[in-house]
Amino acid sequence: MFYRIALWFAKMLFLVYFRLQVEGKENIPQHGGAVIAANHASYLDPPAVGVAMPRKLNFMAKEELFRIPVLAPLIRLLGAFPVRRLSGDRTAITHALTLLSLGQLMGIFPQGRRASNDDLSFRGGAVFLALKARVPLIPVAILGSDRAWGSDRKFPRPKKLRVKIGKPIYLPLLDPPNRQRQMAEANDKLRAAMRELLKEDLPG
Repeated sequence: MFYRIALWFAKMLFLVYFRLQVEGKENIPQHGGAVIAANHASYLDPPAVGVAMPRKLNFMAKEELFRIPVLAPLIRLLGAFPVRRLSGDRTAITHALTLLSLGQLMGIFPQGRRASNDDLSFRGGAVFLALKARVPLIPVAILGSDRAWGSDRKFPRPKKLRVKIGKPIYLPLLDPPNRQRQMAEANDKLRAAMRELLKEDLPG
């Protein structure tokens, strides 16, 4: 009930204030788990990805976001849970794997922090979850959020946003002795797909 109310409120906000456009919803499987990996240039990215999905999205968000008034309760209602980024948060990872095993969507920002869309240096969380849970990895690009609410602004501006959902990336079964190599190769595939989705950025 609360999720539906929060989702409706967030959708209205993004459709009216940010003129949100979503492309590629058909790339999200109707059933089963999947890891949704998105770029992260703005505080707007967690709710933007959440409202763009045709199914409920659970996602990891850095614990600092849960200290921001208005944003914190909204993203929590939309399925976010906090993760301690630099401590190998096993509780968050276990929770994410459980959700994936139950056939749910799990969102994560592989950059691990807010970063420029030119900086696609990824950590291993997204690809590890996809490999470990044996689910597809789906790249998502958020365009325009950095101009709407960049790190240099206290409040968001009504800039147009677009969310582009890429085709699923199917990874091989996890081979523990070769895990590091598999994760590096998977990150390369994810980075290439993300770069392609980010090619057409929105005008200011």
